[in-house]
Amino acid sequence: MHPIRTLPALVTLLLLLAACGGTTAPSTEGAATDGGGDEPAATSTSDGGSTGGNTDWCLNTVDEVSAALEIEVAEAAGNDAPGVGGGCLYNAADGSLAYGISVVTADGASGAFQAAKGGDGVETIGGIGDDAVLVSPGGPLAVLKGDAFISIGAVPPVPIIDDAAAYRAALEELGRAAVGRLP
Repeated sequence: MHPIRTLPALVTLLLLLAACGGTTAPSTEGAATDGGGDEPAATSTSDGGSTGGNTDWCLNTVDEVSAALEIEVAEAAGNDAPGVGGGCLYNAADGSLAYGISVVTADGASGAFQAAKGGDGVETIGGIGDDAVLVSPGGPLAVLKGDAFISIGAVPPVPIIDDAAAYRAALEELGRAAVGRLP
């Protein structure tokens, strides 16, 4: 694999691993919103527990991920990566990892995005952040917004990954929502 294409994958992996020790993020399941519908007002999880932790990096709601990926997502866990940014992992109802977000807000954000953009087969996607690319048909979606680099993607065996057009549409929908919630 070309070393430049591995940088975004490595950054995503490191941030997602950092997020593994995180806390459960809010679910909009049965929750009232703040009126705008963009973020949940309640802080309950899908099992009714309280969150009590950092969910700044959970830029998509559990319900958004469930709807876009056409699976039942039960919870999200976010965590900081001090000095770099943070990440959030979303687990399916069966407990398996389904989706992840990583955010780099450090000086390397632009360089990480440029590396993601430089690979073969990359597709530019308009209307998300300042610049966005689908790194491959299987993801991830890489987005540059100001001084932040966001990488999002589903984890096999999430079935929608097998339908390239549907998966791209799902990532675009999730990417637009995520960019609007950057801390």
